[in-house]
Amino acid sequence: MADLAAVRAALPAVGRMHYLNTGTCGPLPAGTAEAMRAAAEREVTEGRIGMAGFMALFESLASVRARYEQMVHAPAGSVAVTHHTTEGMNVAIAGQRWRPGDEVLATDIEHIGGLAPLYLVAERYGVAVRRVDIGDGGGDVAGKVEAAIGPRTRLVSISHVSYSTGATLPIAEVAAACHRHGVLVAVDAAQSAGAIPVDVAALDCDFYAMPGQKWVCGPEGTGAVYVRPELIPGTLPPALGGFGLAEHDDAALTYRIQPDARRFEVGSVYRPGIAGLAESLRWRLEDVGLDWGYEQIRANARRCRALLEEVRGVTVHTPPGREAGLLVLSVAGLTPQQVVDACAAHNVVIRTIARPAAVRVSTGFYNDEADLVALRDAIAAMR
Repeated sequence: MADLAAVRAALPAVGRMHYLNTGTCGPLPAGTAEAMRAAAEREVTEGRIGMAGFMALFESLASVRARYEQMVHAPAGSVAVTHHTTEGMNVAIAGQRWRPGDEVLATDIEHIGGLAPLYLVAERYGVAVRRVDIGDGGGDVAGKVEAAIGPRTRLVSISHVSYSTGATLPIAEVAAACHRHGVLVAVDAAQSAGAIPVDVAALDCDFYAMPGQKWVCGPEGTGAVYVRPELIPGTLPPALGGFGLAEHDDAALTYRIQPDARRFEVGSVYRPGIAGLAESLRWRLEDVGLDWGYEQIRANARRCRALLEEVRGVTVHTPPGREAGLLVLSVAGLTPQQVVDACAAHNVVIRTIARPAAVRVSTGFYNDEADLVALRDAIAAMR
């Protein structure tokens, strides 16, 4: 079990503020910053072309794949390194062989990272995009999704944890409903990977797109995607580069794509960023501990809800019992931006969201009681 004081000590930024915005970017661990600095320094002093630098990159990539696989209980070879969650959603959606008239479904509380790839295949292939009204995500989500499936539906795009309501959606139930109709399930895991326990086999999802910069506290421009192993051969990379090829004969114009999820890695990654992500994942899995971190996030969310509900005029919109690490709220008589600005004046960092117009709080594994009380007191002072 990790020690909260030691965890906070490894995150210098959180000691200077009440940081409650992991859902946008997690705080950067000191060890991660050092790994990035060392990688950048090596490029400066040793150059950027030498084989030593490339070997270090390949080692970091292998470490990142293996640790994501460990985190979500995925089999070896089923995870590819990406630049962000959205790239992973593009792998899932743009990688299918679409035909005009095919249909995809998305819930009405999805992030643009899951919606934009749908817009692209609609424009490119004549695919129809339909939205499913699941309210705040607190009801019978699987039943509503299944009722919306039609004869041309081929894929459902859905978040594990909604960025806009904070609800944890029942992905295993949704996947079971979709698979009864031969429909694929692509999961936007931006707010779940590293925040709640994940077992992709138990969820039975087909694709699981994850960030690096949020709940595992990695640098921006990093992420990963899980692809169900049996779907890898039939899923085309949305873009193909050298890292995705197992071999190629440029004179004969012949090539062979990587047999595993590496086929989805285009190349030209930021090497210090990958070194940093590898260290963040190591720290999160080994020093912090996944289970300890999950319990801290869950306990902080529940405690934060209780504190906020003490304040007159505060409404917490996240469905009770389905909290992960996000709480969405509003304050009567105040705009979301007014709430965020007033909290900032008390050194409390939160953010607004556009749909619904509300305030979002992220309760990280590193937050303590003082952070949560500071949030409550800042909002109470406005009331």
